[in-house]
Amino acid sequence: MKLCIILLLAAQSAYAQFTENFNDGDLLNGPVWNQVPGAFIINAQGELQSAWQQPHQTFQITTPSTQVSGAWHFSVRLNLSTSGTNYADVYLMSSDDALTSSGNTGYFMRIGGTPDEISLFRKDADREVCVVDGTNGTVQANRRYDIQVIRDQLHQWTIIYYVDGRLGEVYQGIMDGTYTTAQYFGISVTQSTASFFEKHYFDDMYVGPHIPDTTPPAIRNVQATDSVTAKVEFDEAVRWNGYLPSFFYLGAGVGFPQQVDCNGNVCVLRFQTALPERTPISIQVEDVMDVWGNVAAQLTDTIYYVRPQWGDVILHEIFADPEPPQQMPLVEWVEIRNVSPYPVQLGGWRICKGAGGCSGAFPEYVLLPDSVLILTSSNGYAPLFVYGSTLSVPAFPSLNNAADVLYLTSADDKLIHSVAYNDTWYDNPLKKVGGWSLEMKDVHHPCVGEGNWISSVDGRGATPGQYNSVAAAIQPDVRFQLERSYALDSMHVQLFFSAPLDVHGINQLQQQIQLPGITIDSIVLLEPMLKTVQLRLGTPLLPETLYTLTVRNVRSCSGEVIQSVDIPLALGYSPMPGDVIVHEVLFNPTPAGTDFVEIYNRSHRAVDLKYLYIAHESTTGNTAQITQVHPNGFTMFPGGLIALSNDGRVVQSEYYCKYPERLLDVVQLPSYNDDKGTVILLNHAGEEVDRVGYQSDWHFPLLTQAEGVSLERIHREGSGNRREVWHSASRDVGYATPGYENSQQITNTTPQANYIFSVETISPNNDGRDDFLTIQYTFAEAGYMSNVIIFDIHGRAVRYLHKNILNGTSGTWRWDGLGERMQVLPTGRYIVYIEAFDTGGKLEKFKKVINIFNQ
Repeated sequence: MKLCIILLLAAQSAYAQFTENFNDGDLLNGPVWNQVPGAFIINAQGELQSAWQQPHQTFQITTPSTQVSGAWHFSVRLNLSTSGTNYADVYLMSSDDALTSSGNTGYFMRIGGTPDEISLFRKDADREVCVVDGTNGTVQANRRYDIQVIRDQLHQWTIIYYVDGRLGEVYQGIMDGTYTTAQYFGISVTQSTASFFEKHYFDDMYVGPHIPDTTPPAIRNVQATDSVTAKVEFDEAVRWNGYLPSFFYLGAGVGFPQQVDCNGNVCVLRFQTALPERTPISIQVEDVMDVWGNVAAQLTDTIYYVRPQWGDVILHEIFADPEPPQQMPLVEWVEIRNVSPYPVQLGGWRICKGAGGCSGAFPEYVLLPDSVLILTSSNGYAPLFVYGSTLSVPAFPSLNNAADVLYLTSADDKLIHSVAYNDTWYDNPLKKVGGWSLEMKDVHHPCVGEGNWISSVDGRGATPGQYNSVAAAIQPDVRFQLERSYALDSMHVQLFFSAPLDVHGINQLQQQIQLPGITIDSIVLLEPMLKTVQLRLGTPLLPETLYTLTVRNVRSCSGEVIQSVDIPLALGYSPMPGDVIVHEVLFNPTPAGTDFVEIYNRSHRAVDLKYLYIAHESTTGNTAQITQVHPNGFTMFPGGLIALSNDGRVVQSEYYCKYPERLLDVVQLPSYNDDKGTVILLNHAGEEVDRVGYQSDWHFPLLTQAEGVSLERIHREGSGNRREVWHSASRDVGYATPGYENSQQITNTTPQANYIFSVETISPNNDGRDDFLTIQYTFAEAGYMSNVIIFDIHGRAVRYLHKNILNGTSGTWRWDGLGERMQVLPTGRYIVYIEAFDTGGKLEKFKKVINIFNQ
């Protein structure tokens, strides 16, 4: 009999307590879990996860447990918004295996429900009774809740829970001894629709004796929330006996707080003296007691008051296009990094898109110096937190694959960092397709975009939660210049720079920008890209008046300085017919290229390109595909040239562009056929400003390949809608001149045809002196071709320098002094013979004697 009692007690003890972390992947051993097949699984992260695929149902899992006093510990994470039909109940004590049956009795913790709270309920046979009513709104999607429940022998309950490792709330001294027996521990999940399937996670369970806490409290974190407020977070709930402000003291001349408010493990301190900024401040706390009576006589730490500035925290890695995947989860995310020497509180921050609004406010999170954090949506949190510190951001913005503007703002809506990324930054056609992140190379140059970002080289496709795989020092290749001015109206002007300005120097801008005769009342640096300055004038701009604006000693974010530059400024107007003309057209680009249309302002007034439209003529003869050239406004000054295309970067990759700032992308350039078409310019009233009906046979007749060759207007006067004012661009300039003077341009100042020789004697020995001959040519008309032949003194041809070459109206030829087979020619006299001819039969000949001296 005695042996039977001992065995029975041992069996009861075994059922009473257990520890379960699910790392063994086994639900049938130690302890044994009972469920309807398929209700729960153990996932790859070693968590118990819901798997039931039926909507509007409650399902459960249980294991034997007879414990009625002691401790129950477990963690819960719900990747959903809880409601009256979506919640989880963890049964601490249950008399029946059927947890929700009408006859069952016991106690359970509810996570969620209509009030979104963590509460203790008593399960009676015919009802549910709330024993501890938690705080409404506590439960949020994708937060981890570590819950500890203690019931002593006197039936007194204590509940403590932590949210993402931080103390949430503590409830003590609740009495309920209604039930003193139990048979099961279990979990019951209630879910509604399919969108809530597989989103309940449970882990780290302990059912057993309460092990008393004998460790005094410690400071977990201290931070200044504003200039007169500090928050101290302890590692457990705390209390004091006495006047609270007397237990806290701050150094650096701050002293005792005027007021202290404590709740759980957090105390908020308010001071009369302002905290010094970005200075270490010692904090001393005395006689700190936890809820179990353990006392820390004195605790010390260091606090910093840091108002975040631009560049303290940077966008560090961008994963905008998860598919096709490499080894990364199929979710979008952004990684940020604290590059300041101070901890930064991210509570209230937001991540925003240029045209897509901002996320919700970040929850409180202290980002330590030189640490990184993954920002993602609630759906992205679960698959990403295994890679490192991860924050679930409410309403995390969707990231465009091709290009987007992202920026961070602090809790006081201050811009912290911005990036205008583009898929051209991948610099790899395979990685551009998707599955790879863009990583910043050099965190010391956060305002450099292209050149400081490239695709990850990590085999997984990205490096979330760690330093970037491409980290390296760079030398910024930033061409910092003032690109243009634009008058919004007579009282407001914008200046556009090629790179972000130094935000710390904005206060000096009013002295660095001068506009003679006009006063400047205020200057604002526009966010988020910091490349545009807006002026509010005190004196209005006059109509049809050209001003000169001067900028001196303006510094970019990367440290480059504009010493001094002048730029024109004027109020822009809608063009009248003939004011703006079509100046060059590339209608038959190479397979890798794109069409462009160059326009020229031949009027005496500044033209605002928001009033100019470009179109083509349809097959039915109607004006079609009408596109506004620049919806936001762009001033084209008299004599200005602008090349319009769908992508100026493609134009730059195909041709030499002397002035890249004169390449202007339009929303959609009309299509222009390779054989013939019509380019139409309109003003905002719908009047035709210019029209050119081109044909492919307008090209130079002897041109062997017209693909990739533009048509250039050779006369700016009169109508351009006639063949005789157009000619193929010269080979010397690469067959197009987007944004600068045409190679076939003829003006009244063009000289008569002549040749200028750089030297009369050449010595091709590579000593740096007269090693070659250059011949500068000019023609009075476009369309001339040339043969250039070198003869020796005996009349024998020794070098055919050019054969039937199409020339521009001006250009240069070069002879290196070598023969046809690139051999060294003997010292002596040679004759340069030039034939110039056109398709109309004109022929000009020229000879010049040149000496070769070879040592």
